[in-house]
Amino acid sequence: MNERCLKRRRANITAMAKILEMVNEAIRRDFENDLRLSRLPKDVFLAAETQSKAGTEDKSEAAFAEELLFND
Repeated sequence: MNERCLKRRRANITAMAKILEMVNEAIRRDFENDLRLSRLPKDVFLAAETQSKAGTEDKSEAAFAEELLFND
């Protein structure tokens, strides 16, 4: 193979590797978001249960639970 063909092949391989890294990062972030969202209802439920057992409503915990629910 000539030098020009080798350079083009290396550039293509490098570009494919970068694309795979970006795809892998996107999959990782999506997986982490799914894990976070799957834990969300349990966390909110436990915060509400703790408040009801204490007999008081802590505004900071309520705000935190609301933030978990509505902020992505």
